[in-house]
Amino acid sequence: MSVRARVVLAAAAAAAVTGGIAVAQFDAAPAPTVAPPSPEPSPSPPPPATGPIIDQQFLWPEDVGEGYRVAGGGTEGDWTFEFSASALRCPAGDGPPAPAEKHQRGLVRGSPQARDAVTQYVARFRPGDAARYLDQIQARVGSCKPGTGRSITVARYGFAGDQALLVAVYYGGGSGTNHVFVRQGDLLTEFMVKAGRTRDALQRLGHKAADRLCDGGRAC
Repeated sequence: MSVRARVVLAAAAAAAVTGGIAVAQFDAAPAPTVAPPSPEPSPSPPPPATGPIIDQQFLWPEDVGEGYRVAGGGTEGDWTFEFSASALRCPAGDGPPAPAEKHQRGLVRGSPQARDAVTQYVARFRPGDAARYLDQIQARVGSCKPGTGRSITVARYGFAGDQALLVAVYYGGGSGTNHVFVRQGDLLTEFMVKAGRTRDALQRLGHKAADRLCDGGRAC
């Protein structure tokens, strides 16, 4: 065999080896990985309304009865459930949570000194605090032992809004009162009616208070 023929054969052999390696390398390359499509994000629920408390969220004079008006000088004295619970020496529990916002006003009929009145506050609490507070009130009332001739009971519950309580209190000596609580979300109202009303009438007033809290659905 001539020198030229041996050179050609060597080159062909080298090309065959090189090509084999290249093919082997190509065949061994991993298939590209395709990531699955990301799921579409779920729409976030709208944030709760956190606007300022307004007069429309209180009971209106016509809700209570003919001849009522907003008390010009605001409200005086301690009239809330916490006062009654303390007077009857009920368990203190954790006490009311600190509200993010709270306003109070009264409705009166007759002269400014008349006992025919409604005193009310509306408060906005941090998420969950209002519901926990009402649960705590039920527990405190259930474990309260005021002594002979005095009493405190949850007379009605669950009659309005997201949560509602009517707490009937008797201090003794012919003196008593009722505290009505209504919750809508994180909004809570408590009111006390000085004039004598039946529990059914107070329950109906609680329904009106629940509607007012929502201010036509804009606040709840």
